[in-house]
Amino acid sequence: MLGRIVVLGVLLLVTVLSNVSSVSAVDSAVSVYEFDTAEKVLVLTFDAGADRGYAPQILDT
Repeated sequence: MLGRIVVLGVLLLVTVLSNVSSVSAVDSAVSVYEFDTAEKVLVLTFDAGADRGYAPQILDT
């Protein structure tokens, strides 16, 4: 089940990024402010406290 969610998340990200109209990059991060699409899109984000070292623990689960 988790594998399917990850694949779906990657496909959603690829779809979103292929429709991006405004992107700003800081180091290796990508910020998407808006994008053009005729489809309904849901984008989920999280702040894992990367500066506190929590991101690797979350991504490794």
